[in-house]
Amino acid sequence: MSSDTELLITNGAAITDDLVSSFTVPSGKTANVIATYNVVAGAVAGGCAGELHIDSPNGTILNPGEFPLNGAPGANTTSLNGFVSGIAPGTHSVYIRLRSIADPPTSDIDCYIGKRSLILIVRIQ
Repeated sequence: MSSDTELLITNGAAITDDLVSSFTVPSGKTANVIATYNVVAGAVAGGCAGELHIDSPNGTILNPGEFPLNGAPGANTTSLNGFVSGIAPGTHSVYIRLRSIADPPTSDIDCYIGKRSLILIVRIQ
């Protein structure tokens, strides 16, 4: 799935991206999940960082955890990758949490997120 809708992160805030992808693990099985978030991220007064979560925007963080998406003024194309194993049966979703890493936070736009996509690879076993 993908989006062209721009997201603005201001004043040190944290937001959840509107891209959410779901999958179902059948009864008696488990799953390993690899998630890739490809994004154009731009810094104005600091930058953005992101992390991938499973089952809710504040759920378990996929490894390796938070990752900076940019660090210099201007726009960069980058990826955020995450992995989790042993997911139990049921329907699950992967969420993206983004936050400003401006230090100190400003009342202006700290960073912006442009075109982006979320890709899941789910291995049922």
